[in-house]
Amino acid sequence: MMKKIVWVTSYPKSGNTWMRYLISNYFYNNEKSFDFNIIRKIDKFPSEKYFNDITSLEKKEILKDPKKISKHWLSSQINFQKKINDFVFFKTHTPLIVLDNNYFTSEDVSLAIIHIVRDPRDVALSYSNFTNKSIDETIDFLITKKLFIRHTLDKYSLDFDMLGSWSLHYSSWRDGLIKIPRILIRYEDLLEKPYLEFSKLIKFLSKILNIEVNENQINFSLESSNFKNLSKNEKMKGFSENNAQNNKNFFNIGKKNQWESKLSYSQIKKIEKNFLIEMGQLGYL
Repeated sequence: MMKKIVWVTSYPKSGNTWMRYLISNYFYNNEKSFDFNIIRKIDKFPSEKYFNDITSLEKKEILKDPKKISKHWLSSQINFQKKINDFVFFKTHTPLIVLDNNYFTSEDVSLAIIHIVRDPRDVALSYSNFTNKSIDETIDFLITKKLFIRHTLDKYSLDFDMLGSWSLHYSSWRDGLIKIPRILIRYEDLLEKPYLEFSKLIKFLSKILNIEVNENQINFSLESSNFKNLSKNEKMKGFSENNAQNNKNFFNIGKKNQWESKLSYSQIKKIEKNFLIEMGQLGYL
């Protein structure tokens, strides 16, 4: 079977949405005009729409014991690939794990991994704003040692991520259970050097997808996906991926090093203590 899936993976509130806008505008915006909905070209996995082989009885069992969804991870990807002729990008926040001997994905279906990471001190602030949880609650969420369910829209839907700690997500996709091409992009580098970082990504993908690099399309993607445009359009039209219980904007500030003035000393030390090795590897310490 031909490999077709390119994963766009990150911990929540780490730049995944911005990256999907960049990629969508590059690959799918043929009109060369601003399209706030272009991000819909990159779907989320897991999503209920891809679990066609799950019966209503099985769904009830999975909602009682969500880990049972792992049985259907790979089979749903295989079935989906049979229906498409071209490569596809999938967004995910689920770590690259094995549950009950079930792999999240495999080398047979996956082409490449685009892995976005962000300083967990800023993730704590951004995710706190997104969920309306306190910063302390959010830090506990980031350092949890347990896997838990993160519903995106509806608690009765199979549209959920199996989340764990920030470090679990980072290390699982970094080290990987599958040997396929991967690229790691720090959110902070994308902010500071958007052209350099996005060009690096497109060159990476061009070799895997056997396509030419289009400099004009790179520039168009960067302009159409800039934070000001996205924030402005969210204020006018709303954004479907925003938290329905949160009146704040999804595209809130988007800057780096906000933690320096907004986290307490004890909060900073708690994050750094728990993620000492990973933050050191990434150059955050």
